[in-house]
Amino acid sequence: MILVVEDPREYGRLIESALSTLGVPIASAATGADALRLALERRPKLVVADAALPGASGFELCRVFREKAELAGMRVLVVSGAHCPEEAPLRLAGFAPDLVLTKPFRVAELHAAVARLYPR
Repeated sequence: MILVVEDPREYGRLIESALSTLGVPIASAATGADALRLALERRPKLVVADAALPGASGFELCRVFREKAELAGMRVLVVSGAHCPEEAPLRLAGFAPDLVLTKPFRVAELHAAVARLYPR
């Protein structure tokens, strides 16, 4: 399963639509708190998170995921509208996402990123 965490929801629906062609189950969340709850309940193999979420960045959410032993092995793809300086300290601490995809991106780029990260 892929968990999409995106705000605004319209953009999340676009990502979900693009991913639906891959034939993989998809769940969605609009906030970091909802994403953490769903991740702990459903154990997705991949989380696609917006860098700018209400209450927490996708990078901060990645740090929270990495600290949870029960989410070990879960991959994180952060989609970002610009260069994110908060990634560097997280990477140094071992909490960085597996991949960052800069917006705007093409569906083919999203599919390629998911193919790299989603174990089948």
